Amino acid sequence: MKSKTRFLFLVGGALLLLLLSYVMALSKTFAVRKDYNGLKKEERLYKDVSQQYKILSQKEVYYDSILTHMNLTDTSLENNLLKTINEEAANHNLKVKDFKTPHVFLSNGTKQVSYNFTLEGGYTAILRLLYTLESTGTFGEIIHLNFQKETDFRTRRKYLTAQILLQSIQ
Repeated sequence: MKSKTRFLFLVGGALLLLLLSYVMALSKTFAVRKDYNGLKKEERLYKDVSQQYKILSQKEVYYDSILTHMNLTDTSLENNLLKTINEEAANHNLKVKDFKTPHVFLSNGTKQVSYNFTLEGGYTAILRLLYTLESTGTFGEIIHLNFQKETDFRTRRKYLTAQILLQSIQ
């Protein structure tokens, strides 16, 4: 055999030896290393589960306190709004004359609900109720307010009515 042929067999044998060693040993080592790193990540996650549970339970208590502060329950927004209006009307000596069905419409992919209701009573009492609606609840914003002074001709009594349009974006 010539030296050139021996050299080719030597190089070919070395390449074959490298290929066999990769297939038999190194590929399995890399797979085991990948599994090991995955298990280490899971172990870190499981160690943090108790701390994450503690944080989530604190957040739940915090959010529940916010909901109770805003007088929101699991009922609909319309029921919560009507309940708040009735409670504040009783506190401020107001009458709820009319509460119309909400108007729902879609605009740019967002759902907008408008509530129309009428109150009767004193000017400052109506303003206090409106302030309560906008500040303490998540009912939306008042987009229209119309005051009218009306007279009851039978009793010759004058009173103030306010027609309110409240809009909520959902």
